[in-house]
Amino acid sequence: MRTPLRIAVAQPLTRSHDVEGNAARHADAVRAAGVRVVVFPEMSLTGYELTAAPLD
Repeated sequence: MRTPLRIAVAQPLTRSHDVEGNAARHADAVRAAGVRVVVFPEMSLTGYELTAAPLD
């Protein structure tokens, strides 16, 4: 029998243009969720800034 796929949706608090800090908060949310898949809002790593620098 397969283990059910558990999915979580998360929206951590973010700061504009703070990709490093936002990534850390996203990682905290993933660990706290305890599931295999966590879905985040689009542009949440950049703090929802359209003028943020591109990311690799």
